[in-house]
Amino acid sequence: MKVLIADDEMKICQLISHLIDWKAMDMDVVDIVNDGKTAFESICTNHPNIVITDIRMPNFDGLELIRLCKEQFPDIYFIIISGYGEFNYAKNAIKYGVEDYLLKPIKKKELEDTLLKIREKYAAEFSEEQEKSQLRTLASTAREKVHQSLLTNLIRAGEANQEFRGTLEELNGRYQTWFQPGLFTVILFRLYQKKEAILKESLDFLAGKLQKTVEEELKGLCAEFLSVSLDGTVVCLANTVGDGFSKVKKQFHKIKYNISNEIYANTVLIVGVGNSYSNLAEAVQSYQEAEISLLNRIGYSNEYVIEYSQLNTFNKTVSDFIDMKVRNDIIAAQERMDVNAILRYIDTLRQQLAAYKTDSMLVYQCFLELIETLQFGSKNYGVFFRQYDLDEYKRKYKLILTFDELFDWICSDLVAKYRDFTNQKKVAEKKPIRVAKQYIYDNYNRNLTLESVSEYTGFNPTYFSVFFKKETGKNFSEYLTELRMKNAKNYIVSTDMDIADIAAEVGYNDLKYFSKLFKKSTGINPTEYRKLYG
Repeated sequence: MKVLIADDEMKICQLISHLIDWKAMDMDVVDIVNDGKTAFESICTNHPNIVITDIRMPNFDGLELIRLCKEQFPDIYFIIISGYGEFNYAKNAIKYGVEDYLLKPIKKKELEDTLLKIREKYAAEFSEEQEKSQLRTLASTAREKVHQSLLTNLIRAGEANQEFRGTLEELNGRYQTWFQPGLFTVILFRLYQKKEAILKESLDFLAGKLQKTVEEELKGLCAEFLSVSLDGTVVCLANTVGDGFSKVKKQFHKIKYNISNEIYANTVLIVGVGNSYSNLAEAVQSYQEAEISLLNRIGYSNEYVIEYSQLNTFNKTVSDFIDMKVRNDIIAAQERMDVNAILRYIDTLRQQLAAYKTDSMLVYQCFLELIETLQFGSKNYGVFFRQYDLDEYKRKYKLILTFDELFDWICSDLVAKYRDFTNQKKVAEKKPIRVAKQYIYDNYNRNLTLESVSEYTGFNPTYFSVFFKKETGKNFSEYLTELRMKNAKNYIVSTDMDIADIAAEVGYNDLKYFSKLFKKSTGINPTEYRKLYG
């Protein structure tokens, strides 16, 4: 605790400062002054917890000092020092809430007891304030969780959901909110990447910062304003009265401007706005409309605020673009592994849909129909589209910004899947050859035949012979002989084994035949080879 001493007698000040072991008291004397005016200035500067002051001082006295301080610094503890003749005068200070008064000459024990009493009181008040602060924090956290629960229920609710039925008073009690009669509107703020993909963690971080910006700009304009950051989207429920929502919309540009800095590089903010309703239960509908508005970013590449009330719709359905014939043609192309034919169908769909791209639901439904068709073909024929996961593609759709980016991604994704599948297929096709090579290596010194190796790998001998030569560039007998000669050369050079024993070791019981094959392979017989290289 910080202590200030004020007395017009310097000796009294020195006495007080030396009378107490301040460090042991966990206190620190921050200033010593000799008149009331200087004392007040020091209090304003140093903010002491305890002021020990004489009752009579120049400029203004101790009572005036206490009165001024209690108005501005009500938490200061005052100890008054007075002489016997000033006792009645000192009693007037009690009404200002002084902690104690001490008569001159000051006794060490009395001052220590007073300071200890103040320290205990301060500790108790500090502890109580900490407890209150913790309770306030817990209450605030609990309230925030309840509000998040409300918004989460809003997102997941169907039109028949009963969660938001009831009077505003009942809902305010249930959700610890301050909703007032007026309009309820859902607003979605979502960030999209311009170029390279943003990691989910980065997107969630940016969405958290965006949420703070949105709350700073919009909360004060609403009777009640709730927001939560979920999966890179800031979901907001605005309750406005009168023309309050028109003021909210005016702030969208400011929010966009505020986040246009380095931390949001390569991102674009899109705002989706649902219709406004006078009933909180209809906010469920407003949320669904706001989501549809965000879908329309695909067709409104020059807009960053998209309102449901201004969206276009056309008298078109998915079957106008992907009918049964197109579905069957795409699936047939999958069976043939004709990726170019599928790309042509996708390009045709892009051109046909371009004129209707401002109808977000139409584009989205056509996208889903295309992915479901590819998914069906993958399951039916077990080809490279097996990796299609509809839920994953729905999530990816949420991250794509424009119509052209959507179709570019669908095509590049298709080509990547085709490439991966063909590579995997090649690896899978080569596996029997790898198995055969290992078997030959492990058994080359035995009586190996084409029939025995093909039987081991599970292939017909004729097919295996053709397949083996295609993959290795050699027929079976050439490959086996080359392996045996390689090992024979190692034995000849690195051991003193007899040539006949080496021949048997690598699979030949006929020495003459072995020597003939060895000379054909190296140009010299085994004995000459040993002389040259042994």
